[in-house]
Amino acid sequence: MDVVLTDLTHSLRSALQNLNGSARPLLQDALHDTDKLPDPKISSLASDALDALSELRLLLEPGHMILAHHFFGKFSLLPSQA
Repeated sequence: MDVVLTDLTHSLRSALQNLNGSARPLLQDALHDTDKLPDPKISSLASDALDALSELRLLLEPGHMILAHHFFGKFSLLPSQA
């Protein structure tokens, strides 16, 4: 299990480094340009990646933590409301 999770962490950090590095302007242009619609192919790939990340989070996060996030997330005050 250690090897699988270590490999996963390295893969995610590598992807994050790439997306924050040389791929950032391309990603910005393809998905976040305010003057045009998102690129359909990149948008679909990004959606698939987000779905996989959501599934991973559900697999990795303990159930009691998910419950706590949902409960306290609904009742927590925003900094401006405190």
